[in-house]
Amino acid sequence: MLIQRFLPLCGAAAAFMAWPDDAQASVRFCFQHDSTYTDSGLERAPACTADGTCEDEWLTDQPHWALGLIVTITKNGSSQVFALEEDGGYPGCTTPFNPSGGDAGWYSINLLSAAVVNNRWIIAGDADDQVASHVFSYFHQGFGNPTITYTGTAGQSFAQFNVLSAATRTASKFATGPGLNFSVAPTTPCSGGGNCYQNGPKKLNIETTNGSHLNKFLIAHEIGHAVMHDTLGAAAISDCNFSTGGANCQAPNHAMRSKEHNSCALVEGFAHYFAAAVWNFDTGTDCWFTYWSPNNTPVSCELGTTNYPLRQLETQCLPSWIGKGTELDWMRALWDYNQNPAPLPRPDFDGVLDLIDAAPTWGTADAWLRMDDGADILGESGRWTTVSKLNGIDH
Repeated sequence: MLIQRFLPLCGAAAAFMAWPDDAQASVRFCFQHDSTYTDSGLERAPACTADGTCEDEWLTDQPHWALGLIVTITKNGSSQVFALEEDGGYPGCTTPFNPSGGDAGWYSINLLSAAVVNNRWIIAGDADDQVASHVFSYFHQGFGNPTITYTGTAGQSFAQFNVLSAATRTASKFATGPGLNFSVAPTTPCSGGGNCYQNGPKKLNIETTNGSHLNKFLIAHEIGHAVMHDTLGAAAISDCNFSTGGANCQAPNHAMRSKEHNSCALVEGFAHYFAAAVWNFDTGTDCWFTYWSPNNTPVSCELGTTNYPLRQLETQCLPSWIGKGTELDWMRALWDYNQNPAPLPRPDFDGVLDLIDAAPTWGTADAWLRMDDGADILGESGRWTTVSKLNGIDH
């Protein structure tokens, strides 16, 4: 596997921290990724601030700190390897170091599409599991701590760095979850094509021909599948073969509004919820999810709209609803479970994972019943019943 080949090159994560401390050092380099995400609020719809259909984080394609990125800095033939800092006041920066021959002069910078965040590896490889390497020269005047903005290079390398940027922000926000191994390629080995999380090799596949590498919500959605797998310790049962039951409730496979077995609605709805939790503030009064199909549509996690109404299953889909659900309704139910303040304390993000973990193993069409059992185990049956009925998932 790529990570096994990569570790001997860079050493364990702790080794990156062994550089001179502030008392000895004279400079630290900081790095930002000049990202492109077509579903960022102000890129998707310039009116999003005015009409309120905005997520809270990364609204524009401004440069974002390169959290945990693996960087080699060389001067006068002497090299040092860093995992850039995640927080502590210097996100995206090296620890302080003494360059060979003093601060001023030419440096060779080598950025890899790999990072260490929350003590977990995140690797954005290509179809052959190879990391991208972006090498360039940089002249430092010899005063201050420079901030260097990079894009990777055009094409495949840019795609890997763009996915990595969104993935590192996702991993930095939530300590829970596995290491992440991406395949960022023109096409991916997912069944039926598209983007997916493969349970066996534990690999996330992101296509580039359809622009998926430009979609921060989709990237976080696929990471959500990995987090659920990590929480359960096994692949979740998710039967998405049922998708019929009304003009506004059908899809060739599965979609946010399609009527599905509730195992599919839960697993996909959780991934939507996870992406919404990444790009919205947990304490915010609203929540917006940008749905990539079709055309980066803003969807409220809180309020119903004409095209994305509350209780989609019950208001738009033909009965019977027993054992069925929609991803939209489940996304909103999980968001409400996280946010519902009564009784205190409200569950946070980890509280949603606790609920999933407590639920006995579900089958194709009994996911809500097993989640209800999990709520009983946690003493959260009242809260779970309230959000289930509010969003119409109690079937």
